[in-house]
Amino acid sequence: MNPTRKVNNPMTLLANSPRVAARLAFLVAGFSIACWAPMVPFAKERLNVDEAVLGILLLCLGLGSVVAMLAAGPITSRTGTKPIVVIGGLGVAVLLPVLAIANTPLTLGVALALFGGFLGILEVAMNIHAVEVEKLDSVPLMSGFHAHFSIGGFFGASVMTLAMTLGASLLASALIGTALMLVATVLAASRMLETRAQDDAPLFVTPTDLWFCSQVWPSSCF
Repeated sequence: MNPTRKVNNPMTLLANSPRVAARLAFLVAGFSIACWAPMVPFAKERLNVDEAVLGILLLCLGLGSVVAMLAAGPITSRTGTKPIVVIGGLGVAVLLPVLAIANTPLTLGVALALFGGFLGILEVAMNIHAVEVEKLDSVPLMSGFHAHFSIGGFFGASVMTLAMTLGASLLASALIGTALMLVATVLAASRMLETRAQDDAPLFVTPTDLWFCSQVWPSSCF
């Protein structure tokens, strides 16, 4: 994908910096998963399930994320990163309140799988966009972008905890998180690089042995 900037005016370019878009995308990703974490004990109590069932439900998030990540790469190569980042950001924002009110194991499991799926495509697309921004600016930026994922996580957990401490319900707290993610996603969308789709890009690429080992070995530790 070949990134191009829509504007040439330096002041407008600064206001619409793709770096800001990348940081916002990473913030949303970290924020979303951190908002869900404090909701886990409430979900267990609401559904009246044991640890085994809760573990299966939590696994749904990971499975949804993995499946979506496998599809996100080929799709992004066809559409560019911007629409995938927007869809992923809007998806996690809209689904967060659903996680607060799902009242059966089935509905929560489906919601978590979808939540994980949107989070998965967001993470793939935002990393691709971050690479394009880094290439365009010719300076090392990736570590800073990933730091914003952690910052988003800290901010998300803090917002949820503070809201509930002040007496807000779980749903109200989730809606606050949703509103913040929607604003951040819209702001990121207006600042993202426009990338040209590659119609001749392969849908799948066979991983090298080194890459495969580097992914399987850490995963096996968990």
